[in-house]
Amino acid sequence: MARISTNRKSVIVGFILLVAATLFVYWLQRPSDIRDLVEKPAVGDIYVFEAGDIFAPMKVNRIEADQIVFYQYIYSFADAVPKRIQIRDDEWDEEYDAIYDRKEIKRLFKEGKIAIIYRD
Repeated sequence: MARISTNRKSVIVGFILLVAATLFVYWLQRPSDIRDLVEKPAVGDIYVFEAGDIFAPMKVNRIEADQIVFYQYIYSFADAVPKRIQIRDDEWDEEYDAIYDRKEIKRLFKEGKIAIIYRD
């Protein structure tokens, strides 16, 4: 059986640690991406709110000093978070606004009631 030199073992271990560290950093940043979108909303962002098994998309219509104004999606989704492609751009109820205080949005995010945010 061939033996691996100590120097080569160090390189292999170093490479494995580098890959693991890279994956760990990526994993840590993923939630902060959503956190950043909550902190800095933009017109057109699509928030998918979760209530049990129901997922309700809402689209940011306008942003005011202390409030975020949304259009509601005409339909809701059951049992799974919808992929962005499933949320059609022509299915928004633009006659009524849903108005949330920024503090309420942050609270809902902390409680896990915002499943995902899409930004095109």
